Amino acid sequence: MKALFITAPSDTPFQTWYPPLGIAYISAYLKQACPEWQTACCDAALGEAPLAAVKGYKPDVIGITCTTLGYMNAVKIAKLIKEHYPDVPIVLGGQHISALPHTLKAPFDVCVVGEGEQAFVRICREIEQYGRLSTDKYVGVKVKNLDTLPFPDREMFNMRTYLQPQAHWVDAYGRGTSMFTSRGCPYACVFCASARFWGKPVRGNFSMLVVDEMEMLVDKYKIEFLNFFDDLFHYDKQRLRNVVKEVKTRGVNLRIGIQAHAPTFDEETACLCAEMGVEYVGFGFESASPKLLEFLKCGVATLDHARSAIKNARKYGMKVGSGFMCNVPGETEADVKANEDFIREQKLDSYSFYVLTPYPGTPLWDYALKKGLVSDDMDFTRIYQTENGKNVKLTTHVCR
Repeated sequence: MKALFITAPSDTPFQTWYPPLGIAYISAYLKQACPEWQTACCDAALGEAPLAAVKGYKPDVIGITCTTLGYMNAVKIAKLIKEHYPDVPIVLGGQHISALPHTLKAPFDVCVVGEGEQAFVRICREIEQYGRLSTDKYVGVKVKNLDTLPFPDREMFNMRTYLQPQAHWVDAYGRGTSMFTSRGCPYACVFCASARFWGKPVRGNFSMLVVDEMEMLVDKYKIEFLNFFDDLFHYDKQRLRNVVKEVKTRGVNLRIGIQAHAPTFDEETACLCAEMGVEYVGFGFESASPKLLEFLKCGVATLDHARSAIKNARKYGMKVGSGFMCNVPGETEADVKANEDFIREQKLDSYSFYVLTPYPGTPLWDYALKKGLVSDDMDFTRIYQTENGKNVKLTTHVCR
């Protein structure tokens, strides 16, 4: 029996820089639970042709994963496959359909709501045993103990493509990849779909297993750079201490980038991160306007937190970057200037500006839904009128 996973393009650069580890976890878990099953991946985000992959691989089930930004591409891919292979069941998973399961319709046969490892195993077993599926929605079971999961199945990808030398962060160029050590975030920013998808509390791998995977990546793929894509890598200071101790004991030597939270990035955290090889810290400062920051971060972060975090990171030789939101409700020219002034004042090593985008399942989505700016069915072909009277055509092709 065979399962084919397809990644739908979402026009974000990270899709072409790093392998989609979400489906790699599902593949590894499926192979562990059902050794008779084989898996493969068609990475449409890299330009691989889904229809050709289905023709060549002849799968018994197809799993397509996508974010909201890639949803329309997922629909196009599924329609194309159904035209030629109508009897092959297509499963849709990911954050978008998990937030809007009531919108599931053809060409998809079934969706997975939430974490997909156990749900996809159930789907495959039903297909193998009965030749059909018993429902159109499978509710995923939250993996409470991540240590029970095998390492993601990176062998299902063409890793040579992802391991080509590239820019990982400021002045960091070479052979590298990404890794997750936890799921979830203790905070709930108004725009963040990830925190709501994973839920609370944050779950993380045991420190020894974190370093086991780091060692494996060095030994097997000869990497020099590693990006931790956890929403908040340092969510638990004691776990961080344990990881650092293990890294130093084993002599793991990697240049590392992490995502961090300014209010909790104190001097001890900065010191620990530096000791394990962290050279770049990405903060989500989001805005240098106190009123917009209050709205975006739900009151848990201030500019003083941002300045203190930058100071701590720089004390230990780390470079600092951040993203800033544009088109926030209530934004003025003074707010935009505040961002520019903050970047100059703090001499950030890297920064990006993103269009504030409502994602299903977030308070921001509910806000936009009430304003008539979005729809659950993703019909963004209409013209909407903004509050200032200007007409804008909304699309899914935005950065964030």
